[in-house]
Formats: sequence, structure tokens, C-alpha cells
Amino acid sequence: MMFRKEILLMKKITVLISFLAIATAYFGCAVTTSRTFSVSAKESRVFTAAQQAMTESGFGITQSNKAEGFLSGSQGVVMGKHSTVMNVITKKDGVGSKVSVTVVPPPGMVGDTSAIVEEFEKSLRNSLSSSQM
Repeated sequence: MMFRKEILLMKKITVLISFLAIATAYFGCAVTTSRTFSVSAKESRVFTAAQQAMTESGFGITQSNKAEGFLSGSQGVVMGKHSTVMNVITKKDGVGSKVSVTVVPPPGMVGDTSAIVEEFEKSLRNSLSSSQM
């Protein structure tokens, strides 16, 4: 009878340790952040402002295709292998433009990537408002 109680206790401990390991892995890692927003400017101006905002956010542009409205950049190589990646797509949307930005952290990164997206959007909007004056 004692042996059976020990087995049940070991099973409970194993389940608890597994749960804690999974929760730590889930909540301890950064996740991809995406946001789409509209701006009241022509797509060509928005694309140029997006390039500026990407570099102001600390990303080096690795790919740029103005005809497709696509930008990709990277930031901070981790041990020579991984970096945070930002992808931006600008599209005409009525009289303005729609901007979609996605930030993908490297594997194992801890933190919140939404602040990077917010910084990019703020920089883009500031660039557009200062170029209107």
C-alpha cells in the first residue's frame, strides 16, 4: 500500500514539474508581434517613411522592393546565428495607405516585441507628419 502512495506522489510531482517547465517556456519567450494600421499619405511617401522608421528603430534594411511595398530588416545578431527580423508591407488603401509590420524575435529571446512595433509606428507617423510641413 505504501508503494502505491509513493507512485501517486511521484506522478503528481512529475506533472507539476512538466507544467512548470511548459509554462516557463511559454511565458518566458518573446512572441511574434504583428500590427496593421492606416495612415493618410500616399504609398510612395509611406514607403520612404517606413524605410526611415525601420532604421530609426535600429534595424538594418536587408531587402527592399518599392514596387511591391515590401521591406525587411534585421537587428542584433545573437551569437552569430539569429537576429530579430522586421517585415513591413505598405499598400494603397483608398486615399491613404495601409501599413503592416511584423517583428519576429530570434529563438529563445525573452521579452515583449510589441514595444518594437510601437516604436516603429511612432517613428513612421512622426516622419510623415514632419514631411507634410
